[in-house]
Amino acid sequence: MGCKERGRLLPCRSSWGSGGILLLLLFTAAEAFSVGVGPDANRKARILVLGGTGFVGGKVCDEAAAAGMDVVAFSRRGRPKEETTAARADERHPGSITWKAGDAASPKDLEDLFRGDQFDAVVHAIGLLLDSESGFVDLNKLASGSGSVPSASSTYDRVTRQTALGALEKFHIHIANRKEEGSPLPGFPFLFISAAEAGWPDVPLGPQIESIAPPFLVKYLKAKRAVEFEMEAMNRKRAMGGGGIKSPLPRCVIFRPSLVWTPSRPQALLSVGPFYVGNALGVPFVDRPVTVEALAQAVTAAARLEEVQGVQRFPEIDKLSGQVSQ
Repeated sequence: MGCKERGRLLPCRSSWGSGGILLLLLFTAAEAFSVGVGPDANRKARILVLGGTGFVGGKVCDEAAAAGMDVVAFSRRGRPKEETTAARADERHPGSITWKAGDAASPKDLEDLFRGDQFDAVVHAIGLLLDSESGFVDLNKLASGSGSVPSASSTYDRVTRQTALGALEKFHIHIANRKEEGSPLPGFPFLFISAAEAGWPDVPLGPQIESIAPPFLVKYLKAKRAVEFEMEAMNRKRAMGGGGIKSPLPRCVIFRPSLVWTPSRPQALLSVGPFYVGNALGVPFVDRPVTVEALAQAVTAAARLEEVQGVQRFPEIDKLSGQVSQ
């Protein structure tokens, strides 16, 4: 179709103009929506791993970098003395790992960490099995997957609750103040490594078992549950539209693994074997152990999947670990 001018057929300027304006408006609206709400696929995801040199945290760093993410590994020791896996030294991976030293329990260190950076996700993998008040602190080097030795101030409350809730608060403020609203990872995930035993109140015989548990284990679980409580509350508020566009709430994901081990340390089978047997026999308060490789893959996959939030037990960890490359 066209418009006649002095006997010639020319494009109708009025039709082209209105159509062009309409297309421009639609394009602009689509761009605004994609930047403000949808993931930004034009850059790599940047993920902060607290406890990035630990047994679990170190493997999360490896898997996230292998999946193409740029990783900041934050821990008291900074860069590990030795490259514990080929992935950390392999420059062929599409992602990267940057090592930073500091204390996650220090508000100033956390403030410095978040200032001037652009994190799309945070993983909290800080933890210890036997704290300074347990009476078994010297055994932690043997019980810990990373061989860490807790300091006198390393209590369950400080190492778990204070560091996790402090990081969650800082991350919430961080994403609200971002100059760039879009993110390669949907929902700004905050991923917390808890423990299967934190769910004892919800399983048959769980409360009875906890009632006879040693005091240090009760304190350990209390710290984990305090973090879980705040994360679940944030998810409920998020589901109701809390936070809004200007102050989005993080998507909280809670991992509850039982014992975490690796096939590269076959001696660990002595401790995890009974848990495999107990779970296979249907003991309700015994969850099947998971490998650190599967757990790290599950964390990496969950960061990318918007529908994943809340508690993830070993069946969910198994499922997610198979989706890390998808």
